[in-house]
Amino acid sequence: MEHKIVTKTPFQLALFNIFIGMIMTFLNITIMKLNYILPLVGLIILISSFRLLKSENKYFKYALYTIFIGLILRCINYILDATVFKSLYIDQFIYIGLLDSVIKSIISIVFLFNFRKALMEVQKKAGTDFKLKSIKYMIIYVVISSIIAIGFVFYLFSKGLSNKLAFSPLDFLGIMLFGLIIVVAILVKFHKEIKECYVLDKFVTIAKPKISNKILTIIILIALIILIILANITMGKYAMNWTELKNREDSSVNQIKSELLDLGFPKEVLADMSLQDIKDCKGVISINLEKYSNLQENEEFYDDIGEGDAEIKTENYLEMYGILVELPSDKKDSSKYKVFKYFKWDNPKDFSGTQCMFIKKPNKVDDYYVSIDNYNTMKPSGRLIYSKADKTFEAPFFEISKVDFAENDIYHVGEYKYNGDYIGSFSLPKKVDAVRGYMSYTLEIEKVPFEIIGGYSYKNSIFQYPVLTAKDDYLKNPMGICQFDDLHVINIVED
Repeated sequence: MEHKIVTKTPFQLALFNIFIGMIMTFLNITIMKLNYILPLVGLIILISSFRLLKSENKYFKYALYTIFIGLILRCINYILDATVFKSLYIDQFIYIGLLDSVIKSIISIVFLFNFRKALMEVQKKAGTDFKLKSIKYMIIYVVISSIIAIGFVFYLFSKGLSNKLAFSPLDFLGIMLFGLIIVVAILVKFHKEIKECYVLDKFVTIAKPKISNKILTIIILIALIILIILANITMGKYAMNWTELKNREDSSVNQIKSELLDLGFPKEVLADMSLQDIKDCKGVISINLEKYSNLQENEEFYDDIGEGDAEIKTENYLEMYGILVELPSDKKDSSKYKVFKYFKWDNPKDFSGTQCMFIKKPNKVDDYYVSIDNYNTMKPSGRLIYSKADKTFEAPFFEISKVDFAENDIYHVGEYKYNGDYIGSFSLPKKVDAVRGYMSYTLEIEKVPFEIIGGYSYKNSIFQYPVLTAKDDYLKNPMGICQFDDLHVINIVED
C-alpha cells in the first residue's frame, strides 16, 4: 500500500505560518524570557509569510506594513529594556497599562482587520464565502482586554497605588488563566478556519521578495542584538558626575570633629563626610553605633544588634555602619538626630549597572509593621568616593528620592503603606582601588524607642536583561529580600 505524501503549497504554508506566528505573538509566556523571544519570533514569521502574499491584494500589503510597525516598536522596547531609561523616565504602570495595551492593541486590531479583509478579497475572487468568525472574535477580545487593562490602571491611580498592586497573586493567576482559555479557544477555531482556506491557493499570486526571508531574519536579529549591547554599554548605568576630590580642610569644624571622635564616631567615616554634614552635628550629645563587617556577596544578612559578623569567604567584602548622632532639640516632647548609613568596599570588585542605599522610615523596636508617624526629616544628603591610581574622586548620588508606595505583604493579610523610605541611587566605575559612600539626614522624632532599617544593594552580573535597577529591585522587595543576583544588607540603628 502506497502512502501519499501531502505537501503544502506556498499559500497553504504561508497561512499555516501565520497561524504559528499569531500563537507566538498572542500568548504571553513570561517563563525564561519567553515573553521576549516568542513575540519577536512570531512577528518575524508573520513578516516572512505576508511578504509572500503582499502582491495578491492591498490588504495583505497593509497587514505586512502593520506588522513591520509592530516589530519596530517591539525592538525599541527591547533596546530600552537594556538601559535605565524606563526606570528614570517612565512610570511602570503608565507604561505597561497604557502604552503597552493601547499601542499594541491598535496594531493588533489594524492587523487582524486587514488580514480578514485580505482573505475575504481572495474568497470573492474564488467565489466562496467562509465566515472567518475567529478573527472577529480576536478583534473583540483585544478590544475588551484593552479596556479592562486601561480601566485597571486608572483604578490603581484613583486609589493612589500607582507603584504596587493591590491584589493578591491568586487574583492575577485567575485572570490570566481565564484570558488564556479564551485565547486558546479562539486560536483553535482560527486554525480550523485557516485549513478551510487552503482551497483558495489556486487563486492567490505568490510574490518573490528580492531579499530572502532567511537573510532578512538574520539582518533583523544581528541588528537588534548589536543595538541591545550598545544600549546596555552606553546607558545601562547612571551617568555620574565624578570630580577629583580636593583637600577641603575647614578649621571651623575641628571642634565638632573632636567632639564626635571623643564619643566614638568612626574616624574613617568622619574623613569622608562633607563639611555641611559635619556642621549639622554641632552640639552632639551621644552616638549610637553599629558596625557590620565582612558582609559577603549574595548573602542575606539579618543579624540582630550585637550578634556576630558574617564569616569571611572571599577577599571582596563590605563594611557597613549605622550611626545615630543625638543632637540638641528645640522641642521638649521630641528628640533630634543625625542619621548616617555608610558603606565601604575593601578590594572592590568590578561594579556593573546600578547600586542603591536605602534608609527606611522609623518604626517601633521589634515590630517592623508598626511605624512611627510623628516625625520629621530634613532633605537627605549623600556622598560617594572612590580611589584609583593615587587619585580620589567624589560625586553626589545620582538621585535621592522619598518613596511612597503600597505593598501587599505575603505574610500578613491586608495592605501596608511604606511612606518615607529614602533611596539613594548611583553607579560606580569599574576597576577601582577603594569605594565608599554614605547617606544621611536629620531626624526629629517623638521620644519613644525606635529603630531605623537601612542597607545597600548592588547589581552583580555583567549583563542583566531586562535591566532592573537596584532601586526598582528594592521597590519590588521592601523587606530587603534578595532577588536576581543583588545583595541586600540590613543593619539596624536603635535608640
